[in-house]
Amino acid sequence: MRKHLILLLAAAALIGAGCSSATDTRAKFGAEVTLKTGVTVEFQDGLKATLTRVNDSRCPKDVQCIWAGELAPVITFSGGSLSKATDVMLGTTTRKTGSAGTYDVNLVAATETTATITVKK
Repeated sequence: MRKHLILLLAAAALIGAGCSSATDTRAKFGAEVTLKTGVTVEFQDGLKATLTRVNDSRCPKDVQCIWAGELAPVITFSGGSLSKATDVMLGTTTRKTGSAGTYDVNLVAATETTATITVKK
Protein backbone atom coordinates (compact mmCIF):
# COMPACT_ATOMS: atom_id res chain seq x y z
CA MET A 1 0.00 0.00 0.00
CA ARG A 2 2.76 2.42 0.96
CA LYS A 3 4.68 1.62 -2.24
CA HIS A 4 1.59 2.45 -4.34
CA LEU A 5 1.16 5.76 -2.52
CA ILE A 6 4.77 6.72 -3.21
CA LEU A 7 4.39 5.84 -6.89
CA LEU A 8 1.14 7.81 -7.10
CA LEU A 9 2.73 10.88 -5.50
CA ALA A 10 5.74 10.66 -7.82
CA ALA A 11 3.47 10.41 -10.88
CA ALA A 12 1.41 13.40 -9.70
CA ALA A 13 4.59 15.46 -9.25
CA LEU A 14 5.74 14.63 -12.79
CA ILE A 15 2.35 15.49 -14.27
CA GLY A 16 2.22 18.74 -12.31
CA ALA A 17 5.70 19.71 -13.45
CA GLY A 18 4.72 19.27 -17.09
CA CYS A 19 1.56 21.35 -16.72
CA SER A 20 3.02 24.39 -15.01
CA SER A 21 1.60 27.64 -16.34
CA ALA A 22 3.89 29.80 -14.23
CA THR A 23 6.86 31.63 -15.64
CA ASP A 24 9.76 29.20 -15.83
CA THR A 25 12.76 31.53 -16.08
CA ARG A 26 13.94 35.15 -15.99
CA ALA A 27 15.58 37.08 -18.81
CA LYS A 28 17.40 40.41 -19.27
CA PHE A 29 16.89 42.88 -22.09
CA GLY A 30 19.76 42.76 -24.59
CA ALA A 31 21.02 39.36 -23.42
CA GLU A 32 20.59 36.16 -25.42
CA VAL A 33 17.87 33.89 -24.09
CA THR A 34 16.98 30.45 -25.41
CA LEU A 35 13.28 29.69 -25.41
CA LYS A 36 11.99 26.12 -25.45
CA THR A 37 8.61 25.23 -26.89
CA GLY A 38 5.90 25.89 -24.31
CA VAL A 39 8.23 27.51 -21.78
CA THR A 40 7.70 31.14 -20.70
CA VAL A 41 10.45 33.58 -19.80
CA GLU A 42 9.84 36.89 -18.05
CA PHE A 43 11.83 40.10 -18.53
CA GLN A 44 12.52 42.77 -15.89
CA ASP A 45 9.44 44.88 -16.73
CA GLY A 46 7.00 41.96 -16.72
CA LEU A 47 7.14 41.21 -20.47
CA LYS A 48 6.60 37.49 -21.00
CA ALA A 49 7.77 35.52 -24.03
CA THR A 50 6.60 32.00 -24.87
CA LEU A 51 7.83 29.95 -27.81
CA THR A 52 4.54 28.70 -29.24
CA ARG A 53 5.96 26.58 -32.05
CA VAL A 54 8.72 26.37 -34.66
CA ASN A 55 7.51 26.04 -38.24
CA ASP A 56 9.90 23.95 -40.34
CA SER A 57 9.81 24.54 -44.09
CA ARG A 58 13.28 23.16 -44.74
CA CYS A 59 13.84 20.89 -47.70
CA PRO A 60 13.64 17.21 -46.66
CA LYS A 61 16.79 15.11 -46.84
CA ASP A 62 17.49 13.53 -50.25
CA VAL A 63 14.98 15.81 -52.01
CA GLN A 64 15.88 18.50 -54.53
CA CYS A 65 14.12 21.76 -53.69
CA ILE A 66 13.97 25.15 -55.36
CA TRP A 67 14.27 26.84 -51.95
CA ALA A 68 16.14 25.39 -48.95
CA GLY A 69 13.44 26.57 -46.51
CA GLU A 70 13.94 27.70 -42.95
CA LEU A 71 13.00 27.31 -39.31
CA ALA A 72 10.46 29.96 -38.29
CA PRO A 73 9.78 30.34 -34.56
CA VAL A 74 6.47 31.84 -33.44
CA ILE A 75 6.82 33.65 -30.12
CA THR A 76 3.91 35.04 -28.11
CA PHE A 77 4.68 38.18 -26.12
CA SER A 78 2.41 39.52 -23.37
CA GLY A 79 2.60 41.80 -20.35
CA GLY A 80 5.15 44.54 -19.90
CA SER A 81 4.07 47.59 -21.91
CA LEU A 82 1.89 45.50 -24.27
CA SER A 83 -1.88 46.00 -23.97
CA LYS A 84 -2.59 42.58 -25.51
CA ALA A 85 -0.73 39.40 -26.44
CA THR A 86 1.22 39.66 -29.70
CA ASP A 87 2.62 36.86 -31.86
CA VAL A 88 5.95 37.48 -33.59
CA MET A 89 7.09 35.09 -36.32
CA LEU A 90 10.77 35.19 -37.18
CA GLY A 91 12.81 33.18 -39.68
CA THR A 92 16.35 31.87 -39.86
CA THR A 93 16.63 33.17 -43.44
CA THR A 94 13.88 35.65 -44.34
CA ARG A 95 13.04 37.60 -41.18
CA LYS A 96 15.55 37.63 -38.35
CA THR A 97 14.09 40.73 -36.69
CA GLY A 98 10.62 41.78 -35.63
CA SER A 99 8.79 43.78 -33.02
CA ALA A 100 6.09 43.45 -30.41
CA GLY A 101 4.90 46.94 -29.53
CA THR A 102 7.93 48.90 -28.31
CA TYR A 103 10.09 45.77 -28.03
CA ASP A 104 12.59 44.82 -30.76
CA VAL A 105 13.18 41.08 -31.18
CA ASN A 106 16.20 39.54 -32.92
CA LEU A 107 16.52 35.85 -33.80
CA VAL A 108 20.02 34.57 -33.08
CA ALA A 109 19.43 30.86 -33.78
CA ALA A 110 16.68 28.23 -33.95
CA THR A 111 16.22 24.47 -33.79
CA GLU A 112 13.07 22.39 -34.18
CA THR A 113 12.19 23.01 -30.50
CA THR A 114 14.12 26.16 -29.46
CA ALA A 115 14.68 29.77 -30.43
CA THR A 116 17.54 31.90 -29.17
CA ILE A 117 16.58 35.58 -29.20
CA THR A 118 17.53 38.98 -27.88
CA VAL A 119 14.87 41.52 -26.88
CA LYS A 120 15.49 45.26 -26.56
CA LYS A 121 13.10 47.82 -25.18
